Amino acid sequence: MKLLSTYFSMVIMQIITPANAEFITITKNNHKYDVSAQFETFADICSTWDQITDYEDLPSFMPNLVTSETLRKSGNKKVVRQVYLVKIFLFLFKLENKFLITEHFSKKKINIQQISGDLMDYSATWKLFKKKEKTVINLSASITPTQFQMILLSKNKIDERFKTMTNALIKRLDSIDKSDGC
Repeated sequence: MKLLSTYFSMVIMQIITPANAEFITITKNNHKYDVSAQFETFADICSTWDQITDYEDLPSFMPNLVTSETLRKSGNKKVVRQVYLVKIFLFLFKLENKFLITEHFSKKKINIQQISGDLMDYSATWKLFKKKEKTVINLSASITPTQFQMILLSKNKIDERFKTMTNALIKRLDSIDKSDGC
């Protein structure tokens, strides 16, 4: 049961991977999966930043995310706890993860590092930049499951979860009111 929970925790834990991705690439190196994605939204860069960094609001539109709360803030660093409910066949699994998130507002960059959870390691970097009337989001993530978890994982399963999350994020970003600028 914990093994299946870990798989879904891994692919859901980075909640904000967008959907009209120009590309999502997943490579496996030894026991680690590297994910790269690039996607665009019609939302301006400030609205995109505000939505992505509003951790408490993420459950309102992200599939399977039940709770997302900021536990601590110190300058540009936050510790965020997220709880997911994932249904696998007839079973529901509750997953809890904590992340250290460092926001670099002036660079429109977010670094995420797993503090606790079922994986050996998880980290990600988000970068936003303006391109004409759109915002481009680059995401790179590194996921290291345990040896036992590797049995359940495949590139296709990870790709499927990232696409589900990206669809939810793009839909949300393209529907929000735009800001006047940062």
